Amino acid sequence: MHWNLRKTRLVIPLSILVGVLVMAACGTPEQPTQTFTLEVSVTGAGSGSVTSSPAGIDVASGDPTASATFERGTVVTLTAVADDGSTFTTWTGGGCTTGECVVTMNSNRSVTATFGVTDQTPVTATLTVVTSGTGTGNVTSSPAGIDLDAGNDSVEFDVGETVTLTADADGVFAFGGWSGAGCIGTGTCVFEITGDVTVTADFFDPATETTTATFAIAQGTDDAEEFLSDFGNPFYSEGGTTVASSDLDLTYDAAFDVKVAVGLRYAEVNLPRNAVVTNATITFTRFSGSLNPGSVTLDFVGQASDDAPTFVEGSANFNITNRDTTTAEAAWFWAGPWSETTATSPDLSSIVSEVLQRDGWSSGNALAFVITSADSNATNYRRAISYENDPASAPVLTLTYYVPTAP
Repeated sequence: MHWNLRKTRLVIPLSILVGVLVMAACGTPEQPTQTFTLEVSVTGAGSGSVTSSPAGIDVASGDPTASATFERGTVVTLTAVADDGSTFTTWTGGGCTTGECVVTMNSNRSVTATFGVTDQTPVTATLTVVTSGTGTGNVTSSPAGIDLDAGNDSVEFDVGETVTLTADADGVFAFGGWSGAGCIGTGTCVFEITGDVTVTADFFDPATETTTATFAIAQGTDDAEEFLSDFGNPFYSEGGTTVASSDLDLTYDAAFDVKVAVGLRYAEVNLPRNAVVTNATITFTRFSGSLNPGSVTLDFVGQASDDAPTFVEGSANFNITNRDTTTAEAAWFWAGPWSETTATSPDLSSIVSEVLQRDGWSSGNALAFVITSADSNATNYRRAISYENDPASAPVLTLTYYVPTAP
């Protein structure tokens, strides 16, 4: 048996063949470009704006969150700019903290810029002046601006400027002192403008509103003499201090032929720091037989101390003249002889006021005086009774004062 084998032909449609040939010529189809979204917001008490490079982000305080699309791998730089009065604080997100924020866009990103408020001192501040007390008066300022008589009680000054206030009482009234801006006492009020401030000026009637009080030497160590040169005494060389003398030599000790300084201390002076002392005197009682005819000038200063200590007995300890003293001083020209039983010094209120206005002064502290003389000698010195001789006749301090109604 014979088989008749015929060859079989595979027929491929022409369209398919063409497609295959085209694909072979062009390669794999192109994939779409991948992109990611960058979101940026602005927050904080301050204000500012953020822009990007490449462009796309431009957002400021108060705007809604801004967004832009960037191709994968794009490096985006964010720059934050603060408005006046504000400062850029930090970035949150994107791996950034300060400076420019550089983000590589390999995923969706979210970044926040925070702005704070700059701590700035205002350019100007308001000074207000008010009055208190039963009296009346005027306050003016330098530089000009405040003038209560003209109705100007509030004015703007540049911060950092130094202002001087001066008070003048009307008629029978007196100025009772300042409060506010760190001022106290009855002199001018000088201070630097650092912010809004109110200063009170107190005026009073000295005829009806003052108080007079007396203060006595309370113990033997509250009155003393210091020898101002070496006179050969075996117990006291130059600077030696005695607290046990039966008299106070003002200011020459004839027994030893030597000049002396006298110290007086008054304990428990119950005046507050803002008290206005209108008059202060010390009254001495004459030691029997002290009738020297010559005239003498006695010089008074106060101890510059918040609470003066007692005097200390000792040789060459300079326990009176080595004490710090007030800038304020007073001179007493005393024409002799001392024929009366007592004699009272001139006004020492400037000395007392300086001590009372010290930062550390407190009511009930002790006040001390130092008395010297450039011209005392054997013919003009005065002898007063000391505490050791008669406590009731020791020198008495009399203060007339007013306490302002303002704090």
